[in-house]
Amino acid sequence: MSFVVEKKKSSFSMTNTIPSNSGYKMSPHNSVSYEGITINQITIINESFIKKVIERKIKIKLDIYLKYVLKLLSVEDDDADSEGDVEKIDVVLDDLSRYKSIIQNNYRVHLEQAYYEILIKKIEVIEAELKKKREYINNYFQEKENSKKSR
Repeated sequence: MSFVVEKKKSSFSMTNTIPSNSGYKMSPHNSVSYEGITINQITIINESFIKKVIERKIKIKLDIYLKYVLKLLSVEDDDADSEGDVEKIDVVLDDLSRYKSIIQNNYRVHLEQAYYEILIKKIEVIEAELKKKREYINNYFQEKENSKKSR
């Protein structure tokens, strides 16, 4: 059963209709349990609100990727584990490319073109930094192994 909640000045009205497919559907991830109405899915119809929700979701996810990149860049060479770090970087690169395709396929319709272009550039910069770090780690451990063999 679906309901549409509309706000009119100082009051809310609730109608028992099925909304059109033109909105943005999302399911809440609230882990707080309480008695009352259980919400399984929300359909947002207002375009400006859709844009704000999507931009917030994207910002949170990009912050997670940036924190991971900063953590990798701050690791000292002696503390780095070649196979472990390279595998972690590969997993993050795969996840980042998957997230980029989600943005291109699902969110692009609701985002402004300028914001979308900036977002894709940010993701490409993160990908480039991760690839540089992966190459640096590979080169560092290859040199280390070569110096051991030459002794």
